[in-house]
Amino acid sequence: CTIAELEAFAAPPEWAAAPLIGECCRAFLASFKIWNEATVGGNVCMSLPASPMVSLAASLDARLSLRAIDGGDRDVA
Repeated sequence: CTIAELEAFAAPPEWAAAPLIGECCRAFLASFKIWNEATVGGNVCMSLPASPMVSLAASLDARLSLRAIDGGDRDVA
């Protein structure tokens, strides 16, 4: 999803970390053009040092699945 879509997401009130979502989206300090084009996945894949989506994912103990050329999968914290 785009950064704009994630920022507009209404997280359930019982999610203790819900405020982090908006905070990380606003950390981009980018124009609306970037917010409407940049994606969460693209931001994670780029692994830029100041990536707010990587920070969000790490703070939520996210895991990602990598698929190798030979078709094998592995999970990474």
